[in-house]
Amino acid sequence: MSTEMIPVPDVAPEAPAARLATVREYFAFDRASEVRNEYVDGVITGMAGGSPAHNRVARNICVHLETAFGDRACESFIADVRARVSSSRYRYPDVVALCGEAQFDRENPPSLLNPVVVFEVLSPSTQGSDRDEKFMEYRQLETLTDYLLVSQDKVEVAHFARQSVRQWVVTIYNELQDVVALSSLDVTMSLADIYRKVVFEPAENKAAQ
Repeated sequence: MSTEMIPVPDVAPEAPAARLATVREYFAFDRASEVRNEYVDGVITGMAGGSPAHNRVARNICVHLETAFGDRACESFIADVRARVSSSRYRYPDVVALCGEAQFDRENPPSLLNPVVVFEVLSPSTQGSDRDEKFMEYRQLETLTDYLLVSQDKVEVAHFARQSVRQWVVTIYNELQDVVALSSLDVTMSLADIYRKVVFEPAENKAAQ
C-alpha cells in the first residue's frame, strides 16, 4: 500500500471534436437504446458490455456496501443508474454510493445528482478515460468525497480521497489483506471482499495476446 498527496487542476477537459447532439436528443436516444449511453459535451458514446471479472468485482463492491449499510439511510447503485456530472456531461458509474437522501432529476430515466463515492472498474478500453477524464469530471461535484479505480485483471485499487477543493490523497492498495476505509459512508472493505470469486488470467496468457 502506498499513499501520495496530489494537487489537481480544476479545469475540465476540452470537448472532443464530433457531431454534437443536444442534451434532449441524448435523453431520448438513451431512453430508447438497448445499451447504456454516456454523454460528454454533445458526444454520445455507447457503453460496451463488461467481462465476467468486471461484473464480479462490481457486484462484490455493491453487495459488501449494502451489507455494511444494514438499516442505515445509505444505499448503493450499480451500472444502470445514470449520474449527472454537469449540465453537459452524464455518466454511468460502475458503482455509486451515498448516505442520506438520493437526489434525482425528473428525466426518464432519472439521473443521480449527489454521488458521494464512485467506483470505476477498469477495463482495457476505458481505463485511460477512467483515470483522467472521468476523474477530472467527477471531482467538480461538491458532493463527491471518494473516487476509486479498481483493476479487474490484478489485485489493485487506487483510492482518491478529497482533502480540499483542489487537493486529493491517492492511496494504492495491492494486497488482499489491505483494507479501504470510506469515512463518508462509515464503511471499510478489504480487497479480499472486492476480489471474491475473481479468477485472474495467467500472466503468460496475457503476454501471448
